[in-house]
Amino acid sequence: MNGRLFLTYALTLATFAGAQTPNNQPGKQPNSQPLGVSRADGGARGPMESIFVPPKPGAPFTLELAAEWTRTMMNGGGSYTLANQRRIVRDGRGRIYQERWILVPKGGDVKSTMNVFQITDPEQHTWYNCEPSTKICELLTYHLTAEQVYLPAITTTGPMPNGKGTLLHEDLGTATIESVETHGYRETQTLNPGVMGNDAPMITVREFWY
Repeated sequence: MNGRLFLTYALTLATFAGAQTPNNQPGKQPNSQPLGVSRADGGARGPMESIFVPPKPGAPFTLELAAEWTRTMMNGGGSYTLANQRRIVRDGRGRIYQERWILVPKGGDVKSTMNVFQITDPEQHTWYNCEPSTKICELLTYHLTAEQVYLPAITTTGPMPNGKGTLLHEDLGTATIESVETHGYRETQTLNPGVMGNDAPMITVREFWY
């Protein structure tokens, strides 16, 4: 990469204007009853933060990131996996372009789609959050800088505050991943019953490689 990041995104805003009369209103047809709208109840949604890319200057790269999220079924009889793949680019000045794609069942018929792409600039402190479906970008403030030193968020082994549970930190040493030397850590968090609505100890194990 030549140290520059050229990105062009067309911003369009569609406006709709129309006179509304008693027989020409949203959800109605002329001389008819209001149309019914069906909406499903329930459900939950949430993102997966698979990787953090700091705005480091002088270290440009292009990455196709494949991520998987495997979750245990409630009946203890197996697991299911969600997956996506997205592009990340950092230029020589620390500016970052990255895409966000919907997590879909691995090996299923549902195809992943890009719902957001983001452009961050540590020099201008700008963060563009763009939705391809609407062709609209929201301009936010980017607080990270190229001068900051980004370190792993390592916890300390011992009890959590207010008797909530315990934390266990393990140093996994170094390993080579895709020809890159990395350092690994494992964090095990055990929450006591009642802390998060749980009726039994809740154990979470997270492993990181930097």
